[in-house]
Amino acid sequence: MSASRVLRRRVNFAIVFFAALIVVGCSANNTPTYFPAASEGLASQNVGSSPAPSLLVTVPATGQLAFVDPLSLQIQTLLGVPGNPADIVMHPTHQFAFLNVSGGTALQIVDLVHRKLASSISVPAGFDRFVFNADGDRIYAVNSTGTVSVVSIVSKSVLTQIVVGAQSGGIAYSQKYHKIYVSTPDTNSIAVLDAVTFKAGKPFHVGRCQHGGGTEPCEPHDLATSADGSFLLAASRFGEIVALDAQSGNVLGIMGRAERDTPQRRVRFFTIDPANNEIAAGDGACCNQIVWLVPTMPPFSSETELTEGHFPMFFVGVVFDGVGNAWGAEGAFAPRSGRVVGVPFSRGGLELVLGSAPGGIAYSP
Repeated sequence: MSASRVLRRRVNFAIVFFAALIVVGCSANNTPTYFPAASEGLASQNVGSSPAPSLLVTVPATGQLAFVDPLSLQIQTLLGVPGNPADIVMHPTHQFAFLNVSGGTALQIVDLVHRKLASSISVPAGFDRFVFNADGDRIYAVNSTGTVSVVSIVSKSVLTQIVVGAQSGGIAYSQKYHKIYVSTPDTNSIAVLDAVTFKAGKPFHVGRCQHGGGTEPCEPHDLATSADGSFLLAASRFGEIVALDAQSGNVLGIMGRAERDTPQRRVRFFTIDPANNEIAAGDGACCNQIVWLVPTMPPFSSETELTEGHFPMFFVGVVFDGVGNAWGAEGAFAPRSGRVVGVPFSRGGLELVLGSAPGGIAYSP
């Protein structure tokens, strides 16, 4: 990370910290404020009359979606959402958010303009991860067994299902090449599907990664594409990140750190920083998680550290605004069972204590 970017993040964080002496979510004695369940009568609690830039944070245990002011980390709106909402993906128009609910068997649509629940879409095959196409009229959702559900936003139904024939670890979409990518770790490859005809093309073979003084199959899991769809990133089983040409499948570089060189660490891609086209990526191991900034454009030679792994925490997501400021939703030890923080975070810094582990985070401009 460049010195100017580090300075910008630190200056922004300092301004936020000194501007807010009290954070909604903590009382004067730092006791966390637990979100009441929707069934307890707070299905919707609105503050303010017009939408503003917000962090969207799901709290599965209490069935709620919090709209959080990114500067003060105060709750703007608290919305009840049935089905234990988890992951959040923003619609390309930024007017709607789509939430993984009911254990990955449905999508809940949230109207961000009016801050209310809209309709929901049933996905009978279930899903673990999902992405939009470029137009935002379709969702591609994949489950762990390798079944891709093609969901129409217009008809709010599943148009078709595609079986890739192997266990899956992730899904991505290229708006440039109109391709759907599904990782299949057991075959050490990535299935490539035409997003128009749904026909399978030649799979991308990921190759071998360094491990234990030798090499082993990379076994791709989570996937992500660059903002323009030209390049594809695949997170290996051992923590390395493989960069590929999204059209040819040629491997362009392998990035990784020794700290992630263990089978227990499954890297997950979060969101791209629009200020520099780097994507935040965190490992799934407990408990001192490091979040890296990984290039999505050439050269694919190195990563930079966004958060140090010095505190016991686990990020479910990291998001950015348009100028590179970052926030994260993380789990932590009790009583801070979950919190929202500015990133990078330091002890004593501004935080919103949730009292229950978050399920996902997104940024609504």
